[in-house]
Formats: sequence, structure tokens, C-alpha cells
Amino acid sequence: MSVLSERGIIVYQCARLLDSEIDDVQTHGLRAASEELLADKLARAQREGLLTAAQVQLIQTTGALMDSDHRAARTNEIWALTVLQTISVSEDGVEHLFAHWGGEITYFWQTHGNRAPALAATLQRLGTPALIEFALNPAENQHYSPELANIVIARWRNLDDCEGEVHFSVLPGARVPVLDVWLPDDPRWPTTTVGTADAL
Repeated sequence: MSVLSERGIIVYQCARLLDSEIDDVQTHGLRAASEELLADKLARAQREGLLTAAQVQLIQTTGALMDSDHRAARTNEIWALTVLQTISVSEDGVEHLFAHWGGEITYFWQTHGNRAPALAATLQRLGTPALIEFALNPAENQHYSPELANIVIARWRNLDDCEGEVHFSVLPGARVPVLDVWLPDDPRWPTTTVGTADAL
């Protein structure tokens, strides 16, 4: 762990972003889930003519952050893949993140149980799938699944079914610097089970 903490690892957040959001993330960094982020995302989409006032209100009043348990679990948290091939190994786990704009704070309740099919369809039309690549220095306050040591061993053994994720807290309002934002037309975009979460 100490070696990785010093050098860092590369991890990836799955997302679906507007063009202006891609520019913002590349320039200013990645933000954690929060009510402020949700408000900014919805204001941006409405300002760009992509969501109506009624749709914005529906997301604000029925979204995941309106539930106290979900709000506590998500606020100021960032989730990312520690192994890129997780996308192929556990496709169902990331499918919605690529298919619906805005992350779970915008679509979670709308897409479960067919609660708001018209809005869910709109969220599928907005934005572009994206992989946000950033460096992370492993620390005790980060939660890895499976444990980071197991991921390293699986990578060393070159296992095809290796997968993993991490979630961690950041200070309110903090931005995490990003290395790059990958889009589907990028030749690096994962299309097979061959992936990586490399040490820097």
C-alpha cells in the first residue's frame, strides 16, 4: 500500500456529460455528488435548452438526494473503477451511468420501477458517454472492493474477470484534478475485457 500511496493509481469514473460539462471537468476538475452539483447540472441543462422547468423540478423533488439515506451515502462521495475491464466484466453495473445523463443523482429514481419514463428517455438523449480518468493516492479513508491488494494480485495474474471499484469522500466544494476525459470515439475506449488501472 505504501508504494501505491506514494506513486498513485489511475482510476476512472463512468459518466454521461454535456459538451460544456466535459470542458468544465477538464479545466476545473471532478466534483463529488452534492445538492450543489445537482443544482448546477440542472441549471446548465435548462440554460442550454435541454430540460424544461417542469423536468428540472421533477428531478429536484424526486431524485436520490431527496432520500435522507441516499443523501447521506452520496454527498461529497466519488465512485470510480479501479480496473477498467470492470466495464466488460460487470456491464450491468455501469450501463446506466453511460446511458443516462447526470449520474445517479439525476436519474436514479426516474429509471427504477418505470417511475418517469418520459423523463428517463430525455436523460438518455442528453450528453455523451465519458470516462473521467484521474490519479488517486490510496489512503485509509478510501473503500476498495475488492481490497486493493487483491486487485494488484489479480492484475499480476492477468485474470480476465478482474474487476474493482473505490469510493471515497472529499471536502465540500473540492475539485479532483483529472488526467483526461475519454469519449467513445477515442481508440482507448474499452471494447473488450482487456483493461487497466495502472500505477503511475
